[in-house]
Amino acid sequence: MLDLNQSIMKKRKQEMYPLVKLWFESSMTKPDFCQKHNVGYHTMNYWIKKYNRETHPAEYPVPGGFIPLTIKESLTRETGTRPEIELDLPHGIRLRIY
Repeated sequence: MLDLNQSIMKKRKQEMYPLVKLWFESSMTKPDFCQKHNVGYHTMNYWIKKYNRETHPAEYPVPGGFIPLTIKESLTRETGTRPEIELDLPHGIRLRIY
C-alpha cells in the first residue's frame, strides 16, 4: 500500500508528465507555457528533469547530476601534453581546466 506522500506524488506525476510532453511538442517558450497552463516555472523545471531522468536514464546516470571523469595517464604521456578539459556551461560560461 502506498503511503500518503507516494500517493500524492503519483497523482502529481499523472498531472505533470502530460504537461511536460505537451511543452516538448509545443513551440512555446517555457515561461509562456507555464503562464498559459498556470504552472510555476521552477515546478515545471523539476518535472522536466524528473521526466527526462525516467525516460532517458542513460543520459542521467548519476542521481546527483555529476558524472565521474577519468583521464588516462598513458594518453597524456603518448601525446606529450597535459590534460585539458573544457566545459560549456549555461549562460555562455566556459570552464577550462589545464
